[in-house]
Amino acid sequence: MTSGASETVPDASDFARRLKNTLTRAEGACVDPVKLFEQVREASGTTPRLGAMPSSLHHKDGSFLFFKKQTTAVNVPQQPESPPGRQTSAVVGSITITSEIAGEILIDGTATGTRIKAEGNVTINGVSTGMTEVAVKEGDGTIIKALHNVMVRQGQTVSATIERPLPEGLEFEIVGGKSVTTKKYTGNAATVHIPEKIQGLPVTVIGDSTFMHCSSLTSVAIPSSVTSIGEAAFAGCSGLTSVIIPPSVTSIGGNAFAGCSGLTSVIIPSSVTSIRLYAFSSCSGLTSVTIPSSVTFIGEGAFIGCSNLISITVDNRNSTYTGIDGVLFDKNIKTIVAYPAGKKAGTYAIPSSVTSIGDYAFYGCVALNSITIPPSVTSIGGFVFTDCTGLTNITVDNRNSSYSSVDGVLFDKAMKRIITYPIGKKMGTYTIPSSVTTIEGLSVIKGNTYTGGGTFEGCINLTSIKIPSSVTSIGTAAFMNCSSLTSITIPSSVTSIGTATFMNCSSLTNVTIPSSVTSIGSYAFFKCYSLTSMIIPSSVTSIVNFMFDGCVNLTNVTIPSSVTSIGHYAFRDCYNLTSITIPSSVTSIGTDAFQNCSSLTNVTIPSSVMSIEYGAFSRCNNLATVSLSRRTKVEEYAFPDSTKINYRD
Repeated sequence: MTSGASETVPDASDFARRLKNTLTRAEGACVDPVKLFEQVREASGTTPRLGAMPSSLHHKDGSFLFFKKQTTAVNVPQQPESPPGRQTSAVVGSITITSEIAGEILIDGTATGTRIKAEGNVTINGVSTGMTEVAVKEGDGTIIKALHNVMVRQGQTVSATIERPLPEGLEFEIVGGKSVTTKKYTGNAATVHIPEKIQGLPVTVIGDSTFMHCSSLTSVAIPSSVTSIGEAAFAGCSGLTSVIIPPSVTSIGGNAFAGCSGLTSVIIPSSVTSIRLYAFSSCSGLTSVTIPSSVTFIGEGAFIGCSNLISITVDNRNSTYTGIDGVLFDKNIKTIVAYPAGKKAGTYAIPSSVTSIGDYAFYGCVALNSITIPPSVTSIGGFVFTDCTGLTNITVDNRNSSYSSVDGVLFDKAMKRIITYPIGKKMGTYTIPSSVTTIEGLSVIKGNTYTGGGTFEGCINLTSIKIPSSVTSIGTAAFMNCSSLTSITIPSSVTSIGTATFMNCSSLTNVTIPSSVTSIGSYAFFKCYSLTSMIIPSSVTSIVNFMFDGCVNLTNVTIPSSVTSIGHYAFRDCYNLTSITIPSSVTSIGTDAFQNCSSLTNVTIPSSVMSIEYGAFSRCNNLATVSLSRRTKVEEYAFPDSTKINYRD
């Protein structure tokens, strides 16, 4: 009998352990190897095999039998008192228990008063003979039974092994035959105990996205064998209220606990050296965090969206970071890393030693209404003031050589770049100073979603912005999420409109784009729900991906003859688009470009179009006819099944 095919199996393997346990609890004077094989195969996580040995080594049609070694009975002293619930018997034996779980030993459900350490063993004497159940009761009351009941015989010592069972629905991968990484959890338990060992090998990594969006999960026990928690391992587990990170963990991956809104506290052990980007983002229940002395790296946005976080404390022995009044800095207080979003102070003066304001430093600090920047600051990162809905004033010390402020608005020193307009300002109309040439734009992409950080991003009180003719560049996400903005005129000095510039400007009804503009970025008008018409100037050569995606009230678009391509999802979900004229300059129509344009009834596609990609007009359920050339390559599901195709050649 072997554990599998030709692979080498260590003595501590799952197969070897199951074989020994099966032999130990076998009954009768001898053991039939066929029955032995069946029992091992049923219990083993490997694929054991049974076959005949070479004929020269054993008799034809014969079989080996395992005979038990005869031992002399040992007189075991009668215990003074039998455990409650068991019949008193002078016929007793002993059980040696090996357990990977710490707790109190139970014999047939009765407490013995004997405790066992994790990965320890203990012998219980004076156990009545007969089939016996062995278990461990953990501190939280959880009872874990031994793999099998054991047969206790008079004067003999038998063995019992207790392992934490594999949670139902937990998938895993054995790495290099030495360790286990969890892969995916498909169960729905409220409490999950991750076992320390699976198939005899240590679980060392909670893999990427293992428990992602497990809404039923409220608590999780991570074993001390784990050294790394992967990216998004528990992301979106909104019901998770309790997690203990063991002192073996050295790295907490990006987005590891992102969106775990039920977590109220997290103890980061002194073994952790790295907390990756967005690790605890949107943990809205967190009120405090303590950074141990071991941490040498904290990724950007590690605590953004923690709206109730009032304090970040750093161990004084930490050589990389420090905390002042609950605010996180680098050790030398040169960079402000994170200001807790839940702090209630209305004003904050950045210390005079600070030269750099890190990415996301004040992200979501809704209580702040005024921030003072000292002369020492020479660098301000991205998304610094995003979602600071109460912020009305940013003041820069006049002695600062890099930045300036006018009426609470942040500029560079020369006032060529307008950097941040405070979200909380109550003005309905704002006129950008005539010295400005650039409207600043910043963004980061997550999947297919842009998170902003541009100059006016999220300014919900602005209805109108006057852009001077001095402006030549409008950056990425510059006006993103300006939900109150109704109209805007872009001056002829502007040559490009950046990615996601007007994304989610849901009240925007009118945009004037001058002929000087040669490029418009993807997502530029994404979900501009109120936009009804658009004239694209003849200087633009491409309708890029997602440009008008979600513009549900768009009824009319003029595409100029300069345009050569219509990108993926360009007009998706434009439900009220009744007609579209595609000029003969266009050579390609991208994936799902007009998906869900349910008001389209007829479309003429010019012969210049060489390819129509997957689903280009899918779900256009009222599209009756399409005219096109046979030379045009049409991919699957480009048109609804009900659409009639009229070929011109």
